[in-house]
Amino acid sequence: DLECKVDNLTEEMNFLRALYDAELSQTQGGTEDTSVILSMDNNRDLDVDSIIGAIKDQYEQIAQRSRAEAEALYDNKYKQLWWWNIIWRRQQWSIWFLSRRQQLQPFWRQRHSVGFKNIIILSEENILACSNVLALVTTLRLQTALYF
Repeated sequence: DLECKVDNLTEEMNFLRALYDAELSQTQGGTEDTSVILSMDNNRDLDVDSIIGAIKDQYEQIAQRSRAEAEALYDNKYKQLWWWNIIWRRQQWSIWFLSRRQQLQPFWRQRHSVGFKNIIILSEENILACSNVLALVTTLRLQTALYF
């Protein structure tokens, strides 16, 4: 069993060597006709102005992004504070109205009780007036009945 495995691995290794040799000969044969043109700049002077300009442009871009982020953050915080201020004011007004309402509640109760007393007095006066009218009508009927 092991001999079969060794034979198979040996055959595979021989096949891969033959494939490698064929590919190597093709690549070596293709480079003979290739010409390479190489140019080299021997200028040893650095263009400091262009380097500084490129760095300045990058710095300005970074500064613009940072400025935009800072403005967005500031606007967001300002809006949050503005809304909190409005909410706080509403709470203060509601507290003020509730305290005034509690202070005025005894007066309202007194006013309503006086109003109800007036209504009761008026209704009693109406009942008396109606009873007076009924008494008058009945006396008139009695008087007319006596004459006829």
